[in-house]
Amino acid sequence: LNKPTGTVEEYHDVKLVLALLSHMKQRYNIDEGRVFMQGMSMGDCMTSQVARYCGAHFAATAGSGCPTNPLLLFAPDGSVINKGGAMDIWQSRLEHDRTPFHYSLDDRIVVRKNLEYWKIINDADVLPAISIRGEKNFAFYCGKKANVVLMDVKNRDHGQTFDDAEMVWDYLFSGVRKEPDGTLTHTPTLCEQAGDAHAVAVCEGSDKAWLNGKIVPMKAPALRWEKLKYHGLNGDQIVRGDYLCVPVGFLAEAFGGTLTEEENGRRAMLTLADGRVFAFAEGCIGCTVDNRIEAMLCEAIYRNETLYISLEWFCRFAWNWQVSEYDGVLYATDHYSVLSRYLSWLLQDLLRGDNL
Repeated sequence: LNKPTGTVEEYHDVKLVLALLSHMKQRYNIDEGRVFMQGMSMGDCMTSQVARYCGAHFAATAGSGCPTNPLLLFAPDGSVINKGGAMDIWQSRLEHDRTPFHYSLDDRIVVRKNLEYWKIINDADVLPAISIRGEKNFAFYCGKKANVVLMDVKNRDHGQTFDDAEMVWDYLFSGVRKEPDGTLTHTPTLCEQAGDAHAVAVCEGSDKAWLNGKIVPMKAPALRWEKLKYHGLNGDQIVRGDYLCVPVGFLAEAFGGTLTEEENGRRAMLTLADGRVFAFAEGCIGCTVDNRIEAMLCEAIYRNETLYISLEWFCRFAWNWQVSEYDGVLYATDHYSVLSRYLSWLLQDLLRGDNL
């Protein structure tokens, strides 16, 4: 195939899409304010190209499986390359998918730049509403001009999920219209109420946490602790699990409890709103709950002048929550959820101060 010449609007494939749209308008009774486009794999790249240059014809677009090369999105000076204007955008990513090798860029950078691009175009520099539903990881950005949705799917390869089209419609397309002047109007969709109401996330090394849709400070950074198992008469030891631990005071804040401390914080008593009382002590792998002994996943540790407890253990034991972890990020919520790689990296950026 010969390399396209002329402007993007003159490319054969782009002209074909617009000609097809024109034909459909002539043949069918189409609401011109509610025209959408979706593509998978190379169709994702094609949809992105049409959106960037011919977006005036579409209220929203969606794509799965092949983010665009950032060199086509940003000029050398960092400015965005765009003629299409704002529109609602849906980006489906798959955990085991890999961006094209000829991009010569890391997957994380490519996906991050694609998200950043549409956040700029849509004036959506806001905290996302985050939700994990089963293996589907969502970040919903409600922008001033238009909305942006990132969906990352755990344990999936190149392609799209069986229900991808239905989700795109329910969460995004069904509620958007493009007016003749290019502005978008929205009616309520699932996108506007999509964040997990009860959820907590922490990132190893960060003193900030994600709590019910907001970023909150912690007294000290989350840290990883390896639990050692001693065995044999010669004193051998082996690591039997490693856990992200958080200041016990954060547990009080996150779950509506009160905290009392003794011995400069080396001992602590956490009273929850439902009346349960947890007592912790430095170095002890057990705690008491309403004066009954309970074993924890690892011992309470004292670092940074504060007592740390395994967040995984507390969420599972105290609340029967789902807990998952990826690349140093732990996410816990009150329903079935499995953290995937792109959302974990997005949470890393947010909790380490890079507000993507």
